[in-house]
Amino acid sequence: MQPETPQCPSFDGIVLQTERLRLRPFQERDAQSILALFTDKGFMEYASAPMFQSIEEANAVVARDAAKRAAGERLRLGIERLEDGAIIGYCDLFNIDRDCLKGEIGYGLLTKECGLGFMHEALSAFLHCALHVLQLNRVMAEIDPANTNSEKTVQRLGFTKEGHFRENCIVNGVVSDSVFYGLLRRDWESREIRYRHPQSLGPGPAPHSVKCPQIGADPGPKPCYHGDCSVLRF
Repeated sequence: MQPETPQCPSFDGIVLQTERLRLRPFQERDAQSILALFTDKGFMEYASAPMFQSIEEANAVVARDAAKRAAGERLRLGIERLEDGAIIGYCDLFNIDRDCLKGEIGYGLLTKECGLGFMHEALSAFLHCALHVLQLNRVMAEIDPANTNSEKTVQRLGFTKEGHFRENCIVNGVVSDSVFYGLLRRDWESREIRYRHPQSLGPGPAPHSVKCPQIGADPGPKPCYHGDCSVLRF
């Protein structure tokens, strides 16, 4: 059975909320936070673009994202911590092919916020949106193999390593390899069912850091996305 064609040509209005986070589009007031992200040495260590040099570059991100979001070409959502409203990272969906129902994800987190489970929580909601709400069939992630923490992040989310390209990137004169990970919708659905029914995993404690829509409940209707229901809670 072939996956359905995506129903939403524009990504405007999409907001995701988890227990601790809100994922929302960047806005003009976020320019200073965006600059802080793209000048964080840890954040940018394995980035595929140079570090930002000015606030104008941050403002350009907001404007460029808005245009691509309206055209349904890219969905980048800032990660806002509910506790204090701080922007601590982002999740990104780009290189979207609507004919083949696939796209690529990127993500990043401020160095000081790493190790607290924020990225796993954010990506769990973001991937559910990409694969169910936007109805993609496949999502890919390109990672520098030296970035072992990023590899562990996608592995925990069920991605499969599919390839290793040697000397694939050059940023600021530095040459690096790329490893490619893929996730299919059916793999994600199987994973969601396992976490809704932890007993199917066999002996041992059930994972507790997954922020799926209905942990511990019977599978029910998928979250909706339409004009008057733009906030998806996970």
